[in-house]
Amino acid sequence: MKKISFVSSSVLFSLVLSLLITGCGNEKNSELDKPKDKMESHVTQSEDKDSQMKEDGDDIVESEEEQKREIVLYYADEETGYMTTKNVQIQDEKDIWRELQKAGIIKDNCELLNFSVNDSNQTVDIDVNHATGEWIRSMGTSGELVVVGCIINTYLDAYNCTKAKVTEEGEALVTSHGANYGDYSGKINYYE
Repeated sequence: MKKISFVSSSVLFSLVLSLLITGCGNEKNSELDKPKDKMESHVTQSEDKDSQMKEDGDDIVESEEEQKREIVLYYADEETGYMTTKNVQIQDEKDIWRELQKAGIIKDNCELLNFSVNDSNQTVDIDVNHATGEWIRSMGTSGELVVVGCIINTYLDAYNCTKAKVTEEGEALVTSHGANYGDYSGKINYYE
């Protein structure tokens, strides 16, 4: 009986010991798993946000690049004074105006007040501030022809139109030499 009791006690002891080990192991594992799960969850959310921000950022960059397009900019050649061209990247009509300023065609105080395109008539309407009109009127006949020609030709080419009208604060732009740009006209060519 002592043998059975000893064997039973040993088996029972082994069983209890294994239950305790298994139970404690599960508790430790579950305790360790909880913070790990939380940590992984936090890292995953953070990584998701970072990747989303990168994706969003990439989308912004791509959309800006997609919106940019190359156009032909007319400007005055420094040596000859004649109109010449170069390609520039723009997004909208305001970028064109800034490129004309960079090229020295118009001054920094010259502003584009309003711009519209009529695709069906293939026309553009360009409204400028008084400072732009004064800048154009301060030039000789050749100079004003080049400046107005660069503005008109650049916008016509950029928007695939055939005629442009230039107004000064809503009124027809009239130069000091009597040229009236308040009516629609085509491209201006000045090479001499």
